[in-house]
Amino acid sequence: MPYEIGKPFPAQNIWDGQETWWVDFTETFFDIRYYKPDILPHEAQGWSGGKLRCALYKRLHIPFFILDFKNPGSFVVDLNIYDIPTEDGIEQWLNKEGTTINIYLIHAATNIIAARRTISISFGTAEEIRDILERQYQEYSSCSQVENITDSIDLELEKMLERAKMITFKM
Repeated sequence: MPYEIGKPFPAQNIWDGQETWWVDFTETFFDIRYYKPDILPHEAQGWSGGKLRCALYKRLHIPFFILDFKNPGSFVVDLNIYDIPTEDGIEQWLNKEGTTINIYLIHAATNIIAARRTISISFGTAEEIRDILERQYQEYSSCSQVENITDSIDLELEKMLERAKMITFKM
């Protein structure tokens, strides 16, 4: 579903104006929503068309997707297969072949989309992420268990980038 810049994101922002992110597993792979309280015009421009490096870091059956923008900066999202609400949904998603990631920059207070970018990663990298998540599904039994493991991992960005696999993508 295409979402328009300057319009509200259709899903409610439950974080009440706080800076945070959320991953939505989709038919085409996954989407990332990044909620930021104050978005400057150059940040939205950098998000939409500026330089972007992506990387995949994995630890304890948890994939971390790193987005490194020149502006507005870098952030890391972890992928938790249990964010998909049903076993059937999990099984279906793990067997899809999509590689498209939509990345949204959203005003945290208003839920208005400030910028959007779509990338397509390689099929091999997408399969690697699915394989990690399949192992996560076998290894852990709940969303909260994965969250507890994630909370125990050192998430220092520079160290993660040193050990991460850089991802190339088509614009």
